[in-house]
Amino acid sequence: MLIGELCCKCSTMAVRTLGAYAYCHEHAEAILEPCRQGVGARYGLARRIKPSEDGGWWLICQMCEASWVGAQGDDCPWCMKRYEMLQEETRNHLLEPSWLNTENAGSVRMWKHRLGRAVKSGLITDADARKAIQKAHDGRWNL
Repeated sequence: MLIGELCCKCSTMAVRTLGAYAYCHEHAEAILEPCRQGVGARYGLARRIKPSEDGGWWLICQMCEASWVGAQGDDCPWCMKRYEMLQEETRNHLLEPSWLNTENAGSVRMWKHRLGRAVKSGLITDADARKAIQKAHDGRWNL
């Protein structure tokens, strides 16, 4: 950005450049805030398309491009369902490890580490992790 450059939207003094364009603080924030809201979001952010007949809005998900009628700021129902399914699949994969080679100590160590991370994140309970270890190893390893 050059000193004295003006905002491409309102012609006031620009404070930053986004891409090839200069923006004042207000217009730069209007562009950046939706991006900040999406950082770390589990679900897609809805973008308004047009009003619906029932007073809501036609929305489109910026992540999966699904569309539905809802209120501004609604989470994408398809992304929410996909996230819930992923959590359940991950939980089942950890608690019923048909893939685990119990003869390989490194494999067992890594599985226990993953179980610990899942407990810390709240995906599974400590009791669930302990039951899975007991079930998979039939009591051969000490907790």
